[in-house]
Amino acid sequence: QQMVPRQHQPQAVPKNWSCGELLGQGAFGSVYLGMDSDSGTLMAVKQVSLGHSGSSSTKLAEHIKSLEAEVNLLKQLDHPN
Repeated sequence: QQMVPRQHQPQAVPKNWSCGELLGQGAFGSVYLGMDSDSGTLMAVKQVSLGHSGSSSTKLAEHIKSLEAEVNLLKQLDHPN
């Protein structure tokens, strides 16, 4: 059986969505079940905190860089869920 790579089309970010139950928490924030109110599509929504009072600008820059790396990794995943 031959594997054929999928052509990835960029998906539009839902403009109208609702936040559901907490699915988990990690180093950068919390992940919730979300639903696109227009299509009914379920999705994971990550809420992150970008800084606390007293955080240095260096720590904030490192945090943002880590989040950008995570987003880039997630864009490459191809999973039916």
